[in-house]
Amino acid sequence: MPEYIYNKNRWDGKFHEVHTKSCNYKPRLENQVDLGWHPNCKEAIKEAVRRTNEHDFDGCKYCCPDCHSG
Repeated sequence: MPEYIYNKNRWDGKFHEVHTKSCNYKPRLENQVDLGWHPNCKEAIKEAVRRTNEHDFDGCKYCCPDCHSG
């Protein structure tokens, strides 16, 4: 079960991008918000939405392609 983070900065001003902690394309440490361990990226995004009450999360196309919408 991977550990996930999201970028507190928006990608292209639109989405907070969700990454696994092992992703080579994750944001700088100071821009990471820890989401903890989840069975998949969909559950990690649900957790991000639950914590922030925002719905603008997208998966990284490299480490979370199942949750990447563009």
